[in-house]
Parts: sequence; structure tokens; C-alpha cells
Amino acid sequence: MGITVLFNQATVIATPNRQFELVGTGDLWAGQCKPPPASEANLPRLMLAHNPDSKEVMRDEPWDLMLCGHTHGGQLRVPLVGEPFAPVEDKRYVAGLNAFGERHIYTTRGVGSLYGLRLNCRPEVTMLELV
Repeated sequence: MGITVLFNQATVIATPNRQFELVGTGDLWAGQCKPPPASEANLPRLMLAHNPDSKEVMRDEPWDLMLCGHTHGGQLRVPLVGEPFAPVEDKRYVAGLNAFGERHIYTTRGVGSLYGLRLNCRPEVTMLELV
């Protein structure tokens, strides 16, 4: 089908305007999040990590933007409380675009839900335009 799984691997993507390095990582909870070293080309680096808590493992790695899921946006968002059931340690990265120092992490709310429940957390399909 022409699909390449990036399990702790990277590939260079060329667009008409630029190149960037796309990096896929293994699962954090399984202890498999081990990104490869950056390419010698010093390209912008886009990390794909299932869990936004992966940022701690990759704190010293070079990357510009990390795309994550895992949280379902908190799934059950309680007014004045937040997302008490979000399966992450750092609740700042439950959903949306957030700064991590000079870098950014985007966590999609996705469309799934555990037990078919969502409260104050609309599903989303995200389309990003990389320019």
C-alpha cells in the first residue's frame, strides 16, 4: 500500500517549498519511545508520538513540533475541574496547541472515546498545513 511505519525511525519529506524530517516514536508506556538521532541536514523536525508525556523522554532531542493523541481531549471535561480522567501526567497537554519551552505540542482530541462517553469534549479531526 505504500505506507511506511516509523517506529523510532525518521524519514525526510520533501515538499515543493521545503524539506523536513518526520519522526515516529514507539509507545511511551511500553518503554519503546526511543527517537533516532537527528539527520545531519539540520532540517525542521516533526515528531509523531502517541502520548504527549513523551515530551519528557524527548526533552533533549532536537524537534520543533510534536503531534500527539492518546488523551481524547480529556474525554470527560468537568466545569471548574478540568480533565480529571485524562491519561497523562501533565494535564497542560491534554488538547490543542501548547508551548513546551521554545517548541510546540499539538494534541488532538480525536474521534474515539473509552466506553462511548464524552462530556464537554467534542471529537475532532485535525488538518494541519505545514508551511
